[in-house]
Amino acid sequence: MKSSVFRRYLLPGFVFQSVVIAGGYGTGREIVEFFLTLGPRRGLLSMLLVSMTIWSVVAAVSYELARRFQAYEYRSFFRRLLGRGWVAFEVCYAALLLLVLAVIGAAAGSIVEETLGLPYAAGVIGVLLAVGSLVFLGSATIERVMASWSVVLYAVYAILLVWSYRRFGPEIAAAFASPASPANQAS
Repeated sequence: MKSSVFRRYLLPGFVFQSVVIAGGYGTGREIVEFFLTLGPRRGLLSMLLVSMTIWSVVAAVSYELARRFQAYEYRSFFRRLLGRGWVAFEVCYAALLLLVLAVIGAAAGSIVEETLGLPYAAGVIGVLLAVGSLVFLGSATIERVMASWSVVLYAVYAILLVWSYRRFGPEIAAAFASPASPANQAS
C-alpha cells in the first residue's frame, strides 16, 4: 500500500524536481544570471513567483494530460501530445539531452577539480559513468535514485540554509533590508 501511494503521488514530483534542478539549475549559474541581478528581495520574489509558478503549472498540466490520455509512459504521452510532431521532438530532445549531459559533465569536472584537486576529466568521466550505469540498470533503479536524490537535495538545502544563516546572518539581513541598487532597479 505504502509503495503504491509513493509511486502514484510522490515519485512523479520527485522525478520532475530532480530533472528540473539537474538539467536547468544544477550549476547555479542560471539563478545568478536570471534572478540575482535583481537584488536579493526581488530575485527571491522572482524565483518564487515566476520560476516556481511556471514549473508548477508545467508539472500539473503534464500530469493531467497523462491522466486524460491514459499515457503513463514517455512514448505514448508524447505521441498523444504532439501527434506526428513527436518524431521531430525526439530529435530535438536527443540534442538537448546531449547538451544537458555536457553541461552537467563540465560542471562536475570543474567542481571535482576545484574542490578535490583531482583532474577535470575525473569529474566528467565520473558523471558519465554514473549516468551510463543508471541507464544500464533500468527504470526502476532510476526511479529509486531520483527519489532518493530529492531527499538528499532537500537535506543539503536545509544544511546550507542553517549554515549560511549562522555564518552570514547579519550580512543576509542587511542585504534584504537595503534598497535595491540603481543598477538593479530596472525592470
